[in-house]
Amino acid sequence: MAYFEKDQLVFGMGDALEVGDVKFFQRDFFNENTWEYIPEFVCFAHIDALQSINSSPGMPEVKGNDDETYLEDINKALSEFNEDFEKVVLISRESYSKSSAELKELVKGILNARLGLNYGLWDEDSGILGSTPEILFSKDGMKFKSMALASTRPIDKAHELLEDKKELIEHHLVVKDLKNKLKEQKDLEVGTSKIEKFGNLAHLRTDISFESELSIEELASLLGPTAALGGYPQGVAKQFIKNSKYYSKHPNRKFGGVVGVEHGKKAFALVAIRNIQWDKESYWIESGGGVVKESTVENELSEIKRKRKVIRDIFFNENI
Repeated sequence: MAYFEKDQLVFGMGDALEVGDVKFFQRDFFNENTWEYIPEFVCFAHIDALQSINSSPGMPEVKGNDDETYLEDINKALSEFNEDFEKVVLISRESYSKSSAELKELVKGILNARLGLNYGLWDEDSGILGSTPEILFSKDGMKFKSMALASTRPIDKAHELLEDKKELIEHHLVVKDLKNKLKEQKDLEVGTSKIEKFGNLAHLRTDISFESELSIEELASLLGPTAALGGYPQGVAKQFIKNSKYYSKHPNRKFGGVVGVEHGKKAFALVAIRNIQWDKESYWIESGGGVVKESTVENELSEIKRKRKVIRDIFFNENI
């Protein structure tokens, strides 16, 4: 399942084919593994046409979280920042009992929320399902759009995003990263920064447009992960993440990777955040934030907890 156009989703199912009109694709966070799926059956549906599911899961049993590991990784980053290492995005996870909800209830949760761009990939044993505010790129012929999306505040403090030094530095690094990666493409245009709302959260967003002859595979590899989900510079930040305590516990990372769909001359590559994942044993939610030298441990921990609650509210109808 993936967002395709405004309020429209495309669903694929059935045995994988070698040739077809619609192709789904996924890249993990580190661009080391790519998965493609051409479905046997395809359905395009407007979100209003999808029938409601009456039942909804309540707050699930929490099995644990990795917040202490997250704090250790932040402190390590703060001690290592220098002129050659300016930003890294670190994450934590909270795990839940697998008996918390059925898949159909989780799908209906994101459809009812209408917060962002919906996506999901799953089979009988595992999967990922989310609603992201961030497009890595959208394609229409040779014309592309992308965005820098970074920095976070509660919705009632959204105005602070345009005033706070730490948030402006973090966002600037994401814009700088994308401009550097796209400098060889044609008609590159970078818009002005504005506030983007997602549920009870607000972010800074800068729109980017360009023309390119690159394939979606080449462009996904070029852009991902952006500094919004990896860090800056990319190579140094990715190596720090691979040396982090969180990575040693959970090395197979899909969070912050790419989920997309291609149909004819159009394609959408979504940044895989604001999601829930599962295997045979558990559900889990990962959330994270950009850390720069101006960061404080307390603020970063508060930020990931706010992000985690937004996702819980979507999937488990938590009202606390």
